[in-house]
Amino acid sequence: MRHVCRETRLTYSLLFTGIETAVRVLLVEDDDLIGKGIVAGLRPHGITAHHVCTAAEAEAAQAEAAYHA
Repeated sequence: MRHVCRETRLTYSLLFTGIETAVRVLLVEDDDLIGKGIVAGLRPHGITAHHVCTAAEAEAAQAEAAYHA
């Protein structure tokens, strides 16, 4: 059975500027429970975490979108 990783999209407001922007990070973690925990930990800070489970999925994700980290 293949793990289904989900992307969580969030935005945050830059302090003092009021400009909304999205910070996107690519999270590569093969343990789905740990990945979900990290995504959940980033969510309150307004960070978009795209969680993938394998190196091949990470390479494909990088080819499709830009990430800040």
